[in-house]
Amino acid sequence: MNRGIKIEYELVNVFNNKKYGVLNEFHQSIVKSIFPNIIESDLISSGICNRYSKPDIYIEVSNVRKYISVKSGRSDSMHFESIKDFIIFLRKFGISIQTQKTILFFHYGDGTLDGTGNKRIGVEELISNYYRHIKLANYELNNKNILLDCLDRFVFKGNEYRKVFADYIYFGNKISGVICSKEEIIKFVLSRKYDHIKTLHIGPMTIQPYLRDIKRKSKNIYKRHIVQVKWAYLLSDMQRINNYK
Repeated sequence: MNRGIKIEYELVNVFNNKKYGVLNEFHQSIVKSIFPNIIESDLISSGICNRYSKPDIYIEVSNVRKYISVKSGRSDSMHFESIKDFIIFLRKFGISIQTQKTILFFHYGDGTLDGTGNKRIGVEELISNYYRHIKLANYELNNKNILLDCLDRFVFKGNEYRKVFADYIYFGNKISGVICSKEEIIKFVLSRKYDHIKTLHIGPMTIQPYLRDIKRKSKNIYKRHIVQVKWAYLLSDMQRINNYK
């Protein structure tokens, strides 16, 4: 069992079938932030979510269930999907052909739109070679409508076929951590500028290949066709949100 999954099970064990009044102060603060009207005698239930959904665990009080995505350690990966599906998703916003090409050139890093090139180059060289194109693509990608839909897709909902959505993000373990609601995170992201990010990004989330495999050593060739979305400073951003609260 990897560390992240272990933390999820530990959190479920902390809350499941416990009355609010018996929890320690920290665990009470987590539940209180989700259910502000909870009282000491209220019974809490908790469980693990489907592994294909964005939330990892749920907490339920008085038949009201809230879903939570759990992050821990150095985790900054938010989302994975095929580069093809990602491009198709962006087309619904009317993204230009040039921006679509820029994303694909940056993704494969071999001068082609499909990964069939002979020479693959690293991210620093790619950013240098495609600087102007990346800047134009970022300008197009970072409008409010795209940002809101991408936050939903990357952080809270996932792809269209997912049925269970995250209401909260928790970053930490069973001993310490920080929790923020979907509404708080969206408000925070919309209040900030991300022009300082030089690579492809949508808000604070960078877009990159799951595997560029410059030296062609990997046996997992399929990973070259998967896009990975990262939020490098998620924990510090969530801490800022809590400081504001």
